[in-house]
Amino acid sequence: MRKLLIILLACISLSAFGQGRVRHVIQGTSIDSASWTTEWKVIYYNMTEANRPAVDTADKFNDAIYSLDTASILDQADLLYFFNLKNATEALVNLADPTDGSFDCVEVGAGALTHTPYLGFDGDGTNYFNTSYVPSTDATNYALDDGAIAVYATGTVSVAEEFITGTESAGTASFFSASFSGTVYARINQGASINYSYDGEHVFIVSRAASDDVDIWADGSSQTEGTTASSSVPTNDVQVFAKGTVNQYNGGIAMYYLGGNLTVIQRSSLTTIWETLMDYLGNGEL
Repeated sequence: MRKLLIILLACISLSAFGQGRVRHVIQGTSIDSASWTTEWKVIYYNMTEANRPAVDTADKFNDAIYSLDTASILDQADLLYFFNLKNATEALVNLADPTDGSFDCVEVGAGALTHTPYLGFDGDGTNYFNTSYVPSTDATNYALDDGAIAVYATGTVSVAEEFITGTESAGTASFFSASFSGTVYARINQGASINYSYDGEHVFIVSRAASDDVDIWADGSSQTEGTTASSSVPTNDVQVFAKGTVNQYNGGIAMYYLGGNLTVIQRSSLTTIWETLMDYLGNGEL
């Protein structure tokens, strides 16, 4: 009878964890991660126990990555950072390929960028992130007439010519910058920028769909279109919190994308996915 009872209990246990589900138990909390994306699993299980978000919050981060995947945005990303993770170390991992450490952010400078859990990094006017990603040689999806940069900016710009992100080479550049006067400047593989008047904390997207088709979006809608021709793909490293000709961006960034051109539907989807996550975290700006 005792042996039968033990066997019966074992069968009940196997049934509860059956059907091919993968479960992990952390501090008494059962986490069902079978449906999580590969990218999020890598990030989550590389975190120390103390640095992992609560289960519900972990699910929301996974939902955001899954939604980017189903919208065919994840596959087009060469660089993808969730700076708004709970832990600063994992926030620097390139989610476009988190398994091998390719193009993870590395902080450069004598200062210190400030990380706030579930919000992102703030610039200090001195330091920046180097991605070691050179568009002309390292690109998988980003191309001369097929590229996009997207940032979720969480801080306002205080002085002129602060570059949120950028890279350049002789005669051409790809960057997204903003001015305290309320003007945004953008380039994708071109010498002259396209501009529009906008200010504050927004999801900015600049996307090139053809040799003469450049578009700036903010908060889910087109703000201006340009016809400046592409010239070449930049040959230097992409930087985040980049140094402009005068000043360095000291606002905040929650999330970041660089990769292939995003369609109109994808630009709208990216904005919604990012804002949904930020709203859940209590730091939405739109």
